Amino acid sequence: MRVQRIALNDIEIVPGRNYRDEMVTTDLEESMNAIGQLHPIQVVPGEQEGRFTLNAGERRYRAARKLGWTTIEAVVMADIDEIDVELAAIDENIVRRDLQGAALDQALKRRKELYLQKFPETAAHVAGGIARAQGEDAERPKSFATDTAEKTGKSSRTIERSVRRAERLSPATMKAYETGEITQTQADILAGRPWEEQDELLSQVSGKSVEETRRIVSGEPEEAQGAEGAGAEEDATPMKMLETLYMHGQKIVAVLEKLGGMESLDPEFVESVLNLQISLNEEFTTFADAVADKTSEDGESLPSEPPF
Repeated sequence: MRVQRIALNDIEIVPGRNYRDEMVTTDLEESMNAIGQLHPIQVVPGEQEGRFTLNAGERRYRAARKLGWTTIEAVVMADIDEIDVELAAIDENIVRRDLQGAALDQALKRRKELYLQKFPETAAHVAGGIARAQGEDAERPKSFATDTAEKTGKSSRTIERSVRRAERLSPATMKAYETGEITQTQADILAGRPWEEQDELLSQVSGKSVEETRRIVSGEPEEAQGAEGAGAEEDATPMKMLETLYMHGQKIVAVLEKLGGMESLDPEFVESVLNLQISLNEEFTTFADAVADKTSEDGESLPSEPPF
């Protein structure tokens, strides 16, 4: 791989490499105009001599176009396996664009598919047998979760939960999660049900709390009216209060992400919204991991897997 400056007109964009519908470039335009291009884009040599296909860095490419640039710095990924090329594009999207929510889930699901194509021996149903046959000290490729955590900076727990949602949510449920109709916690709960059942339950759990969603999905009878009454908050356990806090927080993040994608808004406001959305998501990830290992003040043991 080598870095070189190439003409923007020689770069072709292939649909499907971007994991977000919105393509806000205002922040990048201001940054690139002030201090130049900090990170090169990734391109692959095209079939025609002197032509390239964009692999990663579409926002930088579009920002450069809007600024009137004619060339851009790019890493030319020559003589590289197609799987490695796409893996690099996904990692670039996750790290540079800080993907969250449904977009992150879909990107990690695709990364797992590619990684298992490249290293089929790391599949869960295969790795154990290989370890027994070769011995525990034999050198083997890293697991998907470990490799992805090292490449992206995400925790293994976040990666595994993301992939589970992407693999198990029905298209309708994934869309509801993507648009903020249901929270990430509710999506995790629904992911344990067949697609047909998820679709039937969607209208019932939309707008409900995590506790109500669990009750509806499990088919438990509704609790007495008093449980939802004026004294319910006083009687709520720390775990239930944390669930409620997280549920409302995720709705805020979903709204912020939508606002951040609206190019009609003031650029400074959009930048503030995007920064707030990223900060909140980072705090929620840290919070979720911490909650999983603690016990609430009243002695109630928190589950090994947090409810979000």
